[in-house]
Amino acid sequence: MKTLIIILISSLFFVSCGSKKKMNDADKTATESKVEATKVDTKPGGTSTGDKVSCMMKSDKREIQVKKQGSGCELAYSKFGNEEVVATSLNGTEHCQKIADRIQGNLENAGFKCE
Repeated sequence: MKTLIIILISSLFFVSCGSKKKMNDADKTATESKVEATKVDTKPGGTSTGDKVSCMMKSDKREIQVKKQGSGCELAYSKFGNEEVVATSLNGTEHCQKIADRIQGNLENAGFKCE
């Protein structure tokens, strides 16, 4: 009986540890899917490295900024005053720029005015 209880407790421990990792992977995948879900054509130019693009619709303000990080970049996206890094690259800024342009296009298609 004690052996059975020990096995059950051990099993629960391994299941709980394993599911936490799966949740983190699922969250990461969900975030990446949100960013890359809709492909749109954007106007030439878009955001540039270091520049912050502000998009407004009524009182809703969103900001997009490609930040250089060492030899790579990170893309910061702010909405409702909360900033989140939504894309990164270890080499160059092209990937961050591409995602920034896509987000800007999505916002503009939703009715935001971006400057």
